[in-house]
Amino acid sequence: RGEIDIAYGIQGELVAEARRTPGLTVKTARIPVTNFIVFASMYDKSSPWSDPRVRLAANLAVDRKAINEAVYIGLGKESSSIIPHAMDGYWAPPGGGYAYDPERAKKLLAEAGQARGFDGGMLWCDATEAMAEPVQAALAEVGIKVQLRVVERAALLKQIADKKLTGLVFTGSGAPGNAAARLAQFVRRDGTLSYIQDDELDKAIDAQSAELDPARRKATLDQIQKTLYERAMFLPVMEYPFPVVVGPRVGVDGVNGIPGNPYTGPYED
Repeated sequence: RGEIDIAYGIQGELVAEARRTPGLTVKTARIPVTNFIVFASMYDKSSPWSDPRVRLAANLAVDRKAINEAVYIGLGKESSSIIPHAMDGYWAPPGGGYAYDPERAKKLLAEAGQARGFDGGMLWCDATEAMAEPVQAALAEVGIKVQLRVVERAALLKQIADKKLTGLVFTGSGAPGNAAARLAQFVRRDGTLSYIQDDELDKAIDAQSAELDPARRKATLDQIQKTLYERAMFLPVMEYPFPVVVGPRVGVDGVNGIPGNPYTGPYED
């Protein structure tokens, strides 16, 4: 009806509807946000998630391109890392990362003794997460059943920080910084949102933080990310595009006017 000039962070069919609506423009704020799943039960030996073959199978079961098209009409960037492509220190996985390969996923599950599939527990997410249901459906296609548990965002973040969740946790980050900052938060054992418990990774993170040679520091950061990828210690899904819809009354929208800021700064201030 022309009553709204700017709408932030819309998802799903609303993005496509906005593109079809005369007078509206859809822009994408370039922000360092990655959305990924944490294997909260990875260190529980009685859980199938403790097997790297199972975690790799889950990664191969997810059609990231299809999810991108369905949720963000292709505006997002499919990801195989918890680190955004544009962030300093990013390591690019070989071949573009985890390919969609449900048949190989089923073979890996069979090798891990889960040929008939298994109950993967909860898939925790907040109420704004539009990618959780497609991921749940994709896992079910290869025999991994997870129960979606939707929690209010602030409550979910507190539960993640308390380190008491099990199963899978759909989370992400848009915090500024570089690859080292993300690893400190999500990989180092004492990271505020980390479920990883790995002494060698902790030592590597500490080593790069004290390294003054940029090349050697980058090499250590690359090796850490390579380890996370090869052991499938996360299930990355998407670099969130943050669609912004701009109405016809706006002369200067300010989208991307401040690098890394999702809103139409400086007008928000």
